[in-house]
Amino acid sequence: MGRSKRDNGSSIILLAALIIIAVSSVSFTSGEFVAPTIPDNATTNINWTYINVSSNDALNQSLLEWGNSSGFTNISMLNDSLTAWYYNMTDLADGTYNYTIWTENMTGEWNQSAQRFVIVDTVAPYSLYACQDLTIENDSYVLAQNVSSAGTCFTISANNITLDGAGYTINYSQSETGYGVDNSGYNFTTIKNANIIQGATNNIAFAIYFNRSSNGIIQNSTITTSGQYSYGIFLESFSSSNEISNNTILLLGNASLGITSVTNSNSNTFLNNTIITSGVNSYGIALGASSNTIRNNTIKTTGTASYGIVLDSSTNSTIIGNVLNTTNTYAIYIVPSTNTSYYDHTIDTTNTEQGEPIYYYFANSSIVIENLTNVGQLYITNSTNITIRNVTIYKDGIIFAMTTNSSILNSNITAFEKHSQGILLYSSSNSNNISNNRITTFGDSGLGVRLISSSNSNTISNNNITASSNGIILDNSDINLFLSNNIAVTEDLGIGISIVYSDGNTLLNNSISAFGNEGIGIYFWSSSNSNAISGGSIMSMNSYDYFLSFTSTNNFTNTNFTTSRQIYFADTSSYFNYNNDSTKNIWLKTNVSAQSSINRTLVNWNNALMQWNDTNSTAGIVANYIITGLQATSIYIIYNASAGVQKNPYNKTTDASGNLPPFKIALKGNTEIKAVYYGHYVAPVPAPTCSDNIQNGDETGTDCGGSCDACSSDGGGGGDVITDFIRSTPSNNPVTKVEIYLKSSMTNPAVSVTKKQSVSFAAPPNKVYQYLEISKNNFNNSDIDEALIEFTVNKSWIVSNNITSIYLSRYDNGWIALNTQLVNSTEKYTTYSAQTPGFSYFAIIGKAVQTPKTPEQILEPPEENSADDAENTSLDSTNDNIDTPYSNTAANEPDTTIPSGTTSYGWIIALITVASIFIAVAFYFIDRKNKKKNQQKIEMAKQPQQKLIDPKMASAYINSRKKVFEEAETEYLIERLKEAKKLTQ
Repeated sequence: MGRSKRDNGSSIILLAALIIIAVSSVSFTSGEFVAPTIPDNATTNINWTYINVSSNDALNQSLLEWGNSSGFTNISMLNDSLTAWYYNMTDLADGTYNYTIWTENMTGEWNQSAQRFVIVDTVAPYSLYACQDLTIENDSYVLAQNVSSAGTCFTISANNITLDGAGYTINYSQSETGYGVDNSGYNFTTIKNANIIQGATNNIAFAIYFNRSSNGIIQNSTITTSGQYSYGIFLESFSSSNEISNNTILLLGNASLGITSVTNSNSNTFLNNTIITSGVNSYGIALGASSNTIRNNTIKTTGTASYGIVLDSSTNSTIIGNVLNTTNTYAIYIVPSTNTSYYDHTIDTTNTEQGEPIYYYFANSSIVIENLTNVGQLYITNSTNITIRNVTIYKDGIIFAMTTNSSILNSNITAFEKHSQGILLYSSSNSNNISNNRITTFGDSGLGVRLISSSNSNTISNNNITASSNGIILDNSDINLFLSNNIAVTEDLGIGISIVYSDGNTLLNNSISAFGNEGIGIYFWSSSNSNAISGGSIMSMNSYDYFLSFTSTNNFTNTNFTTSRQIYFADTSSYFNYNNDSTKNIWLKTNVSAQSSINRTLVNWNNALMQWNDTNSTAGIVANYIITGLQATSIYIIYNASAGVQKNPYNKTTDASGNLPPFKIALKGNTEIKAVYYGHYVAPVPAPTCSDNIQNGDETGTDCGGSCDACSSDGGGGGDVITDFIRSTPSNNPVTKVEIYLKSSMTNPAVSVTKKQSVSFAAPPNKVYQYLEISKNNFNNSDIDEALIEFTVNKSWIVSNNITSIYLSRYDNGWIALNTQLVNSTEKYTTYSAQTPGFSYFAIIGKAVQTPKTPEQILEPPEENSADDAENTSLDSTNDNIDTPYSNTAANEPDTTIPSGTTSYGWIIALITVASIFIAVAFYFIDRKNKKKNQQKIEMAKQPQQKLIDPKMASAYINSRKKVFEEAETEYLIERLKEAKKLTQ
């Protein structure tokens, strides 16, 4: 577009430049100019300037020092009186001039004014009638009418250009990605008085874009964007020392930013701007650079997860006097980082959130914050030993970032905003205590307590949490304790506790209620392992109490359920480790007070074993069980595993949907019930028989009434072998149960258990309580996947023989000690369980307290057993302290400590063992966490860096990121700061 003619009166503004300086008789004081005056650095488009000097005292003379880069001159000023002096500078060429006034009073004293500047520009600005490139350096352009463009409207192509919108409209990006004004690489650009509008809802557009452009001014303009991923004013890549002031920015689309400064765009000033966003994930001001000033701005966001001010990898920001109203998330948010400098900002209480002051603390220690009632936001960063107590917040909640060993106690936190969070801990906020607080979030997607970004070893206890969406979220945070919290979630699809990529946490005695449809009690997301859940209760509506996502393995004990239970497993690698405590076999439990129909509703249950405990609170209760969600068209053996309640098992087959036919079990006290997939078969124990055909032979102590046939009972009174899964009455056979899990289905597998007085080979070390022979039928040892033998030992034998531990040993070309665990203890018996790889001869062995030998005994050579002795070793033999060449020695014997109530010194060993295990577990998780962090660093190093993206070549990257933006958590949406600029010019 050509230059307009000089006589176009609409293009020329006549400005009389009168500079009047007030001078006292003693000194000149800056700032005493009186009207009419031109401000310092003012511009005039006429070639003369009238300068006027006045004083309250008489002046002897007044001199004008005038000049520019070409040189200076001193001029004697004229006067109307001794207090009024003037001079008219004429025929001035275009350029910048500076001047100083020197005056002498009547006593000969001299003083001078401050140096001032005036810009003379007599060339009329270009009048613009269409979008175009602006190419002339040191020139001005003025809109003469509204203009529009399918993509980019104006491109700055020279330094020191002024674009004056004169109130007209720049309508850009009407059909394609584009810019209202694109300034890439030029400095001293001024954009003012423009109305800049995105013409369509296209994605990714910029109203004003600066790239490597510094010392510019953007002022007195109105910007409106309507598309997603749209930007109002974007400063990128070393665009520094710009002033953005008195603008109004309205963002209508999702994922949009009002003012953005990233990638070393430092030392900019954002002053007196008004920014309003209405879309989801749309922020007012976002900084990814340092030493910027945000002052006296008004920011309002109404969309979900739309922050007022976001700081990402930014340092030394000054945030003062801003009025924020973010009704659905935080007013100010700092993106998680472990770099302490990214939290070092000046943020004072002149900033407000919904009319209440924002409190920001950085690098504090050992302070108490208490009894605050009017709080917009409370932010604690890089601090330690902070106590927050008795604080009432109705706005944005409390945030800990890189804060350790601190407490939030007895506080009342209420948030009404969407996506609000009562308490947030992130960026390695470790070892904090959050206790006895009342936390309520009413808005959609409201969260009670959230721990993210390696916030470990915190204690969350005795809090009352009512949240619309999630009670507690754990995300990449380990070894935290959640104790005795009452959690209620009210929305549909609400989750009591979400555990995401978090390991080793303990949830103890928490009460969870999910009132909305399809609510979930506890959700274990991918790879959340070794979390321990014990006690407490869950009530969920029409959905799942526990939802285990991909590859999550966790431990559940004593978990209590109040209604029909539903558990979801996303794949076969997720499971309930129901027997992580050898003293408990519980993962489902219901207290039944009347004849009841109890539903066990599972989803995708692929484990071979399902077991639960039910307790009747009144006598004579028969429970009708309905089990669904097992493997389809499969046979299950269902039986009562509690002694004396029910003897015969059910044999049930599921339908095509995995539903078992109903069955009934009489409850007597705490009743353990098992359902076992037939492919993993629990073998029956055959009936007692006189295996040696000699009355009272191997059946020592059992009176068969003179007849071997009398010993053929099914578990009661006599004989050596037991036929039922669980004995209905005691017998003298110490084996109470044999459990076999076969690798594949077998026809009529069975075992026989026979007591033996002696064996025909050398005795094992230590004291033998009982020899046993367990033979197998219809399967081989190689068919066994896992086998367990449960047996009892009389406590009187333990005491009389001074036994410290019990274990089971198997003979297989030598005695081999088996892994033996204590199961329980009664007044007369202790019960143990041992794992075995196969069946043959066994010995129940007690290890006695060693009696120190005398010096004479030590010098005596040991006596060797004769061959005859080895051929027939009887229980009458004394086998204490025998060293034998067989495979199990004192070094590899299991140390099964005798329970209290017997004479034993084994508790000392047990105590040391428990302590060692605890230390090992702690080191395991520390090492595991370090490995995870190192792996994350490696993976991050493999990724392409996104901090500095060529804006001319970023279309493919932007398109690939769209779906990520739509699905990501809000704290990661700041990646949009690093999005690049455009598809094409």
